[in-house]
Amino acid sequence: MKKEFFRLLRFLLKKSPLFSKLFLCAWKLLRRKNYDFIDIQTKSWIADISDKERAKRVHFEMMRDFWIYGALPEDYAFYNFEYLNPRGKEQYVTDRLRYKLLYQVNDREDDYTFINKYKAYITFQPYYLRDAVLVRDENDRELFEDFFKRYSEVVIKRAEFSRGRDVLLLSSDKIDVEAEFTKLMENNDGHGYILEEKIIQREEMAKLNPSSVNTVRIPTCITENGVEIFHPVVRMGRAGSFVDNGSQGGIFAAIDIKAGIVSSPGKDKECFKYIVHPDSGVQIVGFQIPMWKELVETVKNVAMIVPSTKYVGWDMAFTDKGWVVVEGNNYGQFFLLQMPAEQGFRYEFEDLMKIKS
Repeated sequence: MKKEFFRLLRFLLKKSPLFSKLFLCAWKLLRRKNYDFIDIQTKSWIADISDKERAKRVHFEMMRDFWIYGALPEDYAFYNFEYLNPRGKEQYVTDRLRYKLLYQVNDREDDYTFINKYKAYITFQPYYLRDAVLVRDENDRELFEDFFKRYSEVVIKRAEFSRGRDVLLLSSDKIDVEAEFTKLMENNDGHGYILEEKIIQREEMAKLNPSSVNTVRIPTCITENGVEIFHPVVRMGRAGSFVDNGSQGGIFAAIDIKAGIVSSPGKDKECFKYIVHPDSGVQIVGFQIPMWKELVETVKNVAMIVPSTKYVGWDMAFTDKGWVVVEGNNYGQFFLLQMPAEQGFRYEFEDLMKIKS
C-alpha cells in the first residue's frame, strides 16, 4: 500500500504543477522541521542565482524533485537537473535513491565490517599489504608509541569516519609522540583510531599529484554471472593535500573498463572540468592506469571475501607491492561515478543487480 501511495504521489507531482504547489504547502505546514532542513540546503545552492524568477523556479523544482527522484540539492547541482527533462532525471542514482538500491543488495549485518576501519583491515588484510593497529584508550599508549618507533610516517584515521576527514599524516621526527597520543585521546569518540603504515605509491600514479595517494575507485557488483566491474574512476588530490577525496577538493575522472585508460575530463565537486591536472600539469584524458588487468583481478578476488555485500566501491592504491586496498565503501557515493561520465547509471545498475527501485 505504501509503495502504491508514493508511486501515485510521484506521478501527480510530475504531471501537475498545481498539485506540486499544494503538496509543498502541506509539507511545510505538517512537517515543518523536515521541510526546513531541505529548504535551507536548497537556498544555499541557489544563493548565487541573480535572476529572481529563475531562482524561484529552481527552488520550487528542487523541493519537488526531492520527492519525485530523491534528489538532494547537491544532486541537482552535480547532474545539472535544472536542464534535464523527467526522463533524464530518472537516469541518475540520487543520494537518497542510492541507499534504497544498496539496501536491497547489501546485507546490513555486514555493515560494521566496512564502517569500522580496523575490522575492515582484519577482514581484507591479505590485500592491504601494510601494517596497522587500533588504539582506543590509555591502555594503548605503549602500542601507539611503538608504532611510531617502527615507522617514520604514520597515517591516523578515526576508526569510524569517512570522506577523508580527520585523516592525519604524522612524522615521528616532527611531533611529540606522547603529547600527540594525549591529544587524540582527548578527542576520542569512543571508537578509537587506526594507525597505518604510510602507503608509498609508485611514480606511475604519484605523478598525477605527488602530495596525495591517488587512488582508483572500482565498484564491484556480485551478479549471477560472477563479479563485474561497474564504472571505475581515478581520483587525484590537489597540491599540498594528502587525501584525494572529492569532498576534500579532489578531482575524479572516468576510466574505460576494457583498456584502463581515463576516458573523461576530470571534475571536482564544484563542477569544474580539467583536461590536465591544474597543479601537476599531467594530462588526465588518456592517462593509462598501470597494471590494469592485475587491478581488476585483485578487486574481483577481494569482493568475494564478503559475498553477501554485493556492491562495494573499492579504493585501490598502486605500490611496489602491487595494487593494495585503501578501503571498501559498501554504500559508496554514486556522484563520483556519474559526474565525470555526465550520465546516470540507475537503470544499468538495476538491470545488473536484478532489482527495482
